[in-house]
Amino acid sequence: MKLEICFTGQLLPKFSFRKQLLLSFSFLVYLFINPATAVLNYTRKTDTIFKALKIGDKVPDLVLPNVLNYPKQHVSMGDFKGKLIILDFWATWCSPCVAMIPKLDSLQSQFAGKIQVLPVAYQSVAEVQAFLSRFEKQHKKHFTLPDVVADKNLTLLFPHNTLPHFVWIDKDGIVQAITEFREVTAQNIALMLKGEKFHFREKVDPKAVHFDFRQSLASFKNIEEKQAGQPVSVLTPFTDGFIAEYRLGAIDSIKGRRITFININLDWIYRIAYGGGKMYLAPNRILYKTRDSSHFTSKKMGAEYHDWARENAYCYEFSVPAALNSSFFELMQKDLQKRFPQYSAEIKPLNAQCLALVRTSTTDLIGSTHDEYVFKWAPGGCVMRNQPLSKLVNYLNASYLQLNPVPLVDDTGYKETVDIELEANMSNVDSLNQALKAYDLKLIEKRLDVPMLTVNDNPKQLP
Repeated sequence: MKLEICFTGQLLPKFSFRKQLLLSFSFLVYLFINPATAVLNYTRKTDTIFKALKIGDKVPDLVLPNVLNYPKQHVSMGDFKGKLIILDFWATWCSPCVAMIPKLDSLQSQFAGKIQVLPVAYQSVAEVQAFLSRFEKQHKKHFTLPDVVADKNLTLLFPHNTLPHFVWIDKDGIVQAITEFREVTAQNIALMLKGEKFHFREKVDPKAVHFDFRQSLASFKNIEEKQAGQPVSVLTPFTDGFIAEYRLGAIDSIKGRRITFININLDWIYRIAYGGGKMYLAPNRILYKTRDSSHFTSKKMGAEYHDWARENAYCYEFSVPAALNSSFFELMQKDLQKRFPQYSAEIKPLNAQCLALVRTSTTDLIGSTHDEYVFKWAPGGCVMRNQPLSKLVNYLNASYLQLNPVPLVDDTGYKETVDIELEANMSNVDSLNQALKAYDLKLIEKRLDVPMLTVNDNPKQLP
């Protein structure tokens, strides 16, 4: 596909421009664009003392401080000599990592005395300890795995930028495999213990950095921008070396608006464009009635997903001058129609089965009594002060319930800001309902008319 730049100058009906919702979710795209992995978003310091290890290298006998759930506050790799060690690099905010905790604990019990699963987190002792305490309370079970926290050294030895990340070290301290979570099975562990190889695709995270959103995509690609006062769009293929993310912001020079997508699939781009800054369109609110939806989205995971994205994701930018701010999303939709004429898309209400947030009484137990704005979010719960209920619904849709088969909608009719503190497994409806009960709120299944995005093949473009 050749690089293109396009100017569009046709005005559409105006509506109020709402950027707050869109900005709330701009960071989520690189956390959840591939539900099977999560992207690390911090900078590691390099250290020449620690050389990154690869398959076949011997792991030094490191002493690791800050160990939870272990007889000592530190652990040595030599403590597990003669055992198969599986390092599990994880984080409390990483949904697929958290989902692996019970499975890894079960595998440790199944192969007791023969293996050691060793979770490794870069987060602080307090942060991990608080999360594990909530997690065990929710699951009504104590998990036995020791946890290395506030880690630096193992991360330097085994650099990565997506989670979860697994390193297999044999009884002699030799790195035998670096994998994704799918390879961590009882069958593969049994093969490794017998000294046999199992089939795996080595997990090699491509080196990637954040795009500098202070510059335009056109400037980065050395494309001359002309025709001041008109909308401008740029479309280029997937660009190696950048994390998948997007950003909406003002253009300082002309005080207009610009949205920039870096290595984003069409599914995300269309959902943002047609959400119009007014609503978050979760994956379960888009219907593909096309002969082939694989140009938009994929169920592939990990390295296979990255291979797919290289062929199907884009760098796309759309900007308008200040005079056109209020028509931003309509103009963006029109630009997408021009860019991809083989498809037609529209938002319309459809009667659909939903997971609805409802009030179970008329007693107001949620009205805010705070002036400060607080919103804290983690897999084990959230804290909201002086926030709209829609924010809770939107974040659940965008993250922990993103794979729910039906849309989650706010059907409370409550318009004021709220104070809510939930301690729950945010990916589990039953757990959420237990926590919501204190506020006379509940998630129930019901049919509602819900705005849905429908994408069709354009019959005028079919062969």
